[in-house]
Amino acid sequence: MLAPRFLLLGLLLTTPAIAAEIAVTDPIYGPAASSQILATAASDGESYLVLWIDRRSYPTSTFATRLDADGRVLDPVNILIAQQEIFRPSIVWCGSSYFVVWRNIDDLWLTRIAADGSVVESPHVLETKAQPGRLATDGTRVAVGYLDRDSNTPRVLFLTQEGERSADLQLSEPGEYGAPQVVWNGSAFAAVWLRTLASGATLSIEGVRFDASGTIGTAHTLVSNDNGVDPALASDGSDFVLVTRDFGTGRHGARHISSDLDTVSAKSQLPAAISFAASIQWIGSSYVVTGEHGATVNAVRLDRNGRPLDNGKVIDNVVESGLAPSPTLASNGRNLLVAWAGTPATALSDSDVYGAVVDASTLTRQSRELLSVSSTRQLQPVIATNGSALLTLWLEGQNLYARRSTRDGRPIDATPLRLSDNAWAAAVTFNGTSYTAAWVEENAVVTRRVYADGVLRADGGSRITTKPPAVVALAGNVFGWGGNGVNVARLRPDASVLDGFPLRLTNASVGKIAVSPNDGGDCLVVWGELEDTPYSGPIPRDVRGARVSPGLTNLDGSIDIATTSGSEGDPAVTWNGSEWLVLWSAAKEVRGRRIARNGTFDGSDALVASNAFLPAVMWDGARYFLAWHEATKSFGVRLLRTARLAQLGAELSAVRTIGDAETYSLVSMSFAPIAPDAIASSYARIAREPQYGGVPRAFIEVLSFAPRRRAM
Repeated sequence: MLAPRFLLLGLLLTTPAIAAEIAVTDPIYGPAASSQILATAASDGESYLVLWIDRRSYPTSTFATRLDADGRVLDPVNILIAQQEIFRPSIVWCGSSYFVVWRNIDDLWLTRIAADGSVVESPHVLETKAQPGRLATDGTRVAVGYLDRDSNTPRVLFLTQEGERSADLQLSEPGEYGAPQVVWNGSAFAAVWLRTLASGATLSIEGVRFDASGTIGTAHTLVSNDNGVDPALASDGSDFVLVTRDFGTGRHGARHISSDLDTVSAKSQLPAAISFAASIQWIGSSYVVTGEHGATVNAVRLDRNGRPLDNGKVIDNVVESGLAPSPTLASNGRNLLVAWAGTPATALSDSDVYGAVVDASTLTRQSRELLSVSSTRQLQPVIATNGSALLTLWLEGQNLYARRSTRDGRPIDATPLRLSDNAWAAAVTFNGTSYTAAWVEENAVVTRRVYADGVLRADGGSRITTKPPAVVALAGNVFGWGGNGVNVARLRPDASVLDGFPLRLTNASVGKIAVSPNDGGDCLVVWGELEDTPYSGPIPRDVRGARVSPGLTNLDGSIDIATTSGSEGDPAVTWNGSEWLVLWSAAKEVRGRRIARNGTFDGSDALVASNAFLPAVMWDGARYFLAWHEATKSFGVRLLRTARLAQLGAELSAVRTIGDAETYSLVSMSFAPIAPDAIASSYARIAREPQYGGVPRAFIEVLSFAPRRRAM
């Protein structure tokens, strides 16, 4: 008797078994890279929250940290507020959370942060086509001042403690306005705004009182015809003080305003220590105004009538004269916290955010605390295997590190080995006895032997002077490098160059090189040629290649792999046992072409992935495993994606998203085949987990593709 057909036939499928993602190192914390600017602060009556625009990775994000009443940082790694750059942020504490509003493009956004730093309400659009002003609260409701861009009217939106909308009031007739700044004086809300003529000349500063029930008082012209801009308002619990900047002289002045807004005093000129970015706060016995003057952050005390009580005091000298510290302040009712963008703490920073508690009566600053903190940035990891272990190289700034790990990604070495302090691109391979590492320095390309066994160490190698910028590629004992042309040489077991005169494959400027050997000893070297343009600089043009024999002979001259669209580049190549597959970027696509053992084309080129660039590819023994960067609708965000491909022209399978990639990363992913149907990969993604602080970090992942049988 025959068994049923569905019991006799099976289909072999391959499904990835993914090892846990493993970081190449544990995080080490320090000043966040690049620039951190435009801090904003608030208090819950005890501790403080400070947020700022942060460019530690791209696209720009917004981070925050909390400080206790004594100014000690409560979040060693910063809190990610929004994965976007925010404009005109304002913060206030109400009930059980901080309310944070800001402008992004044309919309007003809101998020809420709890006292423990957790996100209570995720960032979302609160009002479209709206420009936020300043927040205020009466303890039970939050009043959000904003300018409606459709109607050109100043408005205020009331929110409950839970963030629900309760009222939306129009404060004045349509006109040319700035966003309203809202303040609570203990019995009513007041808002002030700048009104301008259509020509852009200042006309007046206006104000109005209102409450949450919808009662709006009579609008007042508080200041007119004195060049006053940038209004900042505060209350002592009854009356108000208004600070403005004269856009002609740049000097600031203060005016006392009665609680009903009916009476406005003459302007008292503030000391020259406050010349830009003024903020004002009532601290129980006096007002304090912070601002900047040149490269210093300063504070001045004012009495209830807005008259200066002193000539100002320096809170910090940011040293960098071209840096705008833009100080902000908040009070917990006893002391002040001042935060600002200050002198970079490391060479990897353009500016960092600092904060300090300031004595309210003497303006004496306590110790300064660095607020903008993250783990170090790790970029461009590359990986190789000797069959039983892995070696990963990566960059931290210009420091190039190496570390070995087991086949499943667990570290072997207690600490990484620093190979260079002046590197910016690297490659790695296994030559049969040891690893070979190659990298680019300022005016040279460098090779070193890295030992596979014993103590992690490097020696041997060569240093070749070359013109920057340069690129490198390795495969077995073949070393390719270039930038201004492409050169190929063989390496000895100690990674030193064997050939006194390398093989020159082209004199063209190139942006990337890739090398892949076949089973007969020949290598296919592929490169992306660049075209120098007067306005955009070097741009991708063509992809070409050549086979190189074991004796270092050019077997082809030049193979024109992709030379039609004029925008092809970033090639990657792998050998599958019978032919090479070359992938490359072409405009917004990844395309591929097969090249036979004899250097001829096996068919025409074909589309591999759309909306994709920066490909990487490896044959895993059964199928191709590939990776690429993919653009998204969010400006500046790239996704790092992987997939399997049975053959060129087939549909992709097992498509995965690894995470967000650094926009300006120069590499996609690196692969090392460790067994039939098993691949180790290394990559850098923006690590938004709390322990990393939202910077690019390098990871290892091992994938195995074990066949399984499905009954038919």
